Amino acid sequence: MNKLLWLLLLIGSPIITEAQADNEYAYRRPLSEVKDVWHKISIPNEMFSQLNGDLSDLRILGRTLADTLEVPYILKKLEGQSRKLMVDFKLINQVKKEGIYFYTFKLNEGRSLNRIELDFGQQNFDWKIQLAGSYDQQEWFEILADYRILSLHNDAADFKFSRLNFPESEFTYYRVAIKSATDPLFQKARLWQAKFDPGTYRKYSFLTQEVETEWKRTVIRLNLAGELPVSKLEIPVHSEYDYYRKFVVMCASDSFKTAKGWRWNFRPVYNGVLTSVRKNEFDFESVRAKKVKIHIENEDNAPLSIGQVSLEGPAYILLARFIEEADYFLYYGNKKAIFPRYDIHRFSANIPKEVIALNLGEEEKLTSQSPDEKSNGLSDYWFWGVMVLIILLLGGFTLSMLKEKQATEADGNSFN
Repeated sequence: MNKLLWLLLLIGSPIITEAQADNEYAYRRPLSEVKDVWHKISIPNEMFSQLNGDLSDLRILGRTLADTLEVPYILKKLEGQSRKLMVDFKLINQVKKEGIYFYTFKLNEGRSLNRIELDFGQQNFDWKIQLAGSYDQQEWFEILADYRILSLHNDAADFKFSRLNFPESEFTYYRVAIKSATDPLFQKARLWQAKFDPGTYRKYSFLTQEVETEWKRTVIRLNLAGELPVSKLEIPVHSEYDYYRKFVVMCASDSFKTAKGWRWNFRPVYNGVLTSVRKNEFDFESVRAKKVKIHIENEDNAPLSIGQVSLEGPAYILLARFIEEADYFLYYGNKKAIFPRYDIHRFSANIPKEVIALNLGEEEKLTSQSPDEKSNGLSDYWFWGVMVLIILLLGGFTLSMLKEKQATEADGNSFN
C-alpha cells in the first residue's frame, strides 16, 4: 500500500503543478535553444500590457516527463547609471583683467575630470564663459568656448544652470574666464570625474502626436502603441529666441467609463523647465504608460514651435539559470502573483558577464478567464479532483485491509 500511495503522489504532483501554471497565468511563451546553464531573456514591448506593474508575475517553468521545474532568474532593468568622484583642488588665482574675471584651479593630484560646478553670489546672470587647461600655466588649451551659464531668480522663475560639461581631460591647471560688467561674486567650485553607463533604452514610436494651444498653455498628447515603461523624454524646440517655460509630464495606463464615454487616469510624473540654455532632455523614474500628456505653461508668451517628441524606456531582461533538459515556457499574466525569492539573488556576482539570449516564441493565451477568476477556476477542480481520487483510493484500501484483518481474526478464533 505504501508503494501505491507514493505512486499516486508522484503522478498527482506534476498534474497539479501543470494545471495550476496553465490556469493561474493568462499567457505563456515557449523558450527555444536552451543549451547553457545561464541565458538571458529580453522582455518585448508587446508583453508589458499583460504584465503586472512591478513585473512580479514572470515565471519560467520547465516540463519533463516526471516533473515541473521552476527556473530561478534575476530581473534587470537596463537603465543608465552614473557615479561621480570629487577631484581635490585649490583655487590659486582669482583676478580681473579688462572686464574679464579669471578663476584658476590647481589639481592636488593627477586625475582626469569632465565636469565643473560653479556657485556665484549673483542670483541673476546670463554669461558666456571660456574654459582652458594647462600643464604649466604657460601654454593654455581651449576646452570650452562661449559656453552659456544662466541663473534666473524672481517671482516667476527659479532656475540655475552653472555646470560645465566637457570631454574628459587631464591637466594640472584649469582656468574659467567670465566676461561680466559686474563682479560675479564667485563662491565655490566643485570638480568632478563623472562616469556614466548609458544603459540600454528603446525609442518608441507613437500612434499619434498632437500639439494644441489652449489658454496660455501648449498641450502635447502622445498615444503609444501599447502600455510601455517610459523614463526619458526629449522635447525639441525650433524657436530661435530665448525662452523659459515650466512644464509637467502626465502619464496614463488605465481608463474608466463615464456617462460621456471612456476617460483616462492621468497622473503627474515629472515637472521641469524648457529653456534655450541647454538641450531639452529629461530623465525621470520609469513609469508604465499608454498615453502621455505634456502641459507647457506659456504665460503671456507666444507658443513655442515644438518638433517631434522623443520618448524612451529602459530595456528589461531576465538572467536565468537552467540545470535540466526540459520544455521551457515563460508564464505571465497573474494579478495575484508576488515576486519570487531565489537564492541566485545572493550570488549575482557569479553570473557570467556574457550569456546567450534565448528566443521567445509567440504568445499563447491559456484561458479566457481573468487572473482574478482563475484562482477559483479550473486549477481548483484539478486539485480537488486529484485529491478526491487519492482519498477514495486510500479509503478503499483501508476498508480492504480492515476486512482482511477481520477475516484473519475470525480464522484465528475458529482455530482456537
